[in-house]
Amino acid sequence: THRAYEDIARTQCSFSLEPIDGAPLAAYRPGQFLTVVLPVAGGEGDAPGDTRNVTRCYSLSDRDDASHFRITVKRALAPADRPSLPAGLASTHLHDQVHEGDVIRVKAPSGQFVLDPDPTIPAVLIGGGIGITPLMSMLSWSLAEQPEREVHLFYGVRCGADHAFKARLEELAALHATFHLHVVYMAPEAGDVEGRDYQHTGFVDIALLGRTLPEARQKFYVCGPPVMM
Repeated sequence: THRAYEDIARTQCSFSLEPIDGAPLAAYRPGQFLTVVLPVAGGEGDAPGDTRNVTRCYSLSDRDDASHFRITVKRALAPADRPSLPAGLASTHLHDQVHEGDVIRVKAPSGQFVLDPDPTIPAVLIGGGIGITPLMSMLSWSLAEQPEREVHLFYGVRCGADHAFKARLEELAALHATFHLHVVYMAPEAGDVEGRDYQHTGFVDIALLGRTLPEARQKFYVCGPPVMM
């Protein structure tokens, strides 16, 4: 296991998982998820030292690679309007207890939210917050395998502190003329500079898509919080 934080706030952490036997990993399609089984410390009523298995599904956040799987997990805090509720069991365990060299159990990748491989159809990827993860897989695969394909990414976050994969997205946009990056900050902070850190203020909505997308046949892939969906 290797770890890397993807945002300034250090709330979104990538875990690169390598097979302990060194054998090639199962192939997966861009957009699929990985099922992870974690031995989390027991809850209320359990004896001290008890653990229970908690199963979660996390989107793979990179293109297919036989050497490792990468997932990116956001620390789930208690809701702001209900602070008495517990934080996310699985995400807290991953962020606080899983370190480089640890072994975790996973199941083979699966899921039907996948990129259409037809390179003639432009892809419009729309992500909000941690919903960027499966779109990063789609984007990375498309730019590597189909560099001639037009890809538009609309990524909405609160501000620069929550902007995941910032350097990587900017690098890809600079390298690929067919990749069109639109970052939208809902509430920019003092250090966030429009035109440098983000391109639009507000939300990813139909009006923004209408102003920025060319008229063409396109396929849309949307992943984000309930308010976006």
